[in-house]
Amino acid sequence: MRDNRKWALLASGALAAGLLTAGAAAQDRAPERTSGIGYSATAMPLDLHQPTPVSQAQIDNPPPGDWLSFRRTLNGWGYSPLDQIKASNVKGLKEAWSRPLQGAMMEATPLVHDGVMYLPLPGDRILAMDAATGRELWSFARTYPQGAKQGLTKRNLAIW
Repeated sequence: MRDNRKWALLASGALAAGLLTAGAAAQDRAPERTSGIGYSATAMPLDLHQPTPVSQAQIDNPPPGDWLSFRRTLNGWGYSPLDQIKASNVKGLKEAWSRPLQGAMMEATPLVHDGVMYLPLPGDRILAMDAATGRELWSFARTYPQGAKQGLTKRNLAIW
């Protein structure tokens, strides 16, 4: 009997690798029109930070400061091993930063990797922020074909 979860992760990883390879190849040449099912897009080079890749071992056992998936671990515990905040010092906590989110009905779990927080937003948008300061590193907004309906509430992202 197949382990369907591993099979889905492998399929997702293969798809992501294919998309990244295709994206890298498209960025190596001048932008061109490409077509797919019901849409067309122009490949554009993006000036983004360069996070370190996430391995399967990190997905299975995330580094203490990272939150790489919904509920942090594959068993869904939602527990952080960080121990800086304790019952004895919680009353002294102060807000470090905050950020308004335009029209956001939030149900998402932000992902954190290498000090960068990735936040899915309504309308198929993604915001990457410095997790320590809240400073925006980059944002992405999906472009829709004329007349297409935008995605609404997002609950999660994937990082690989």
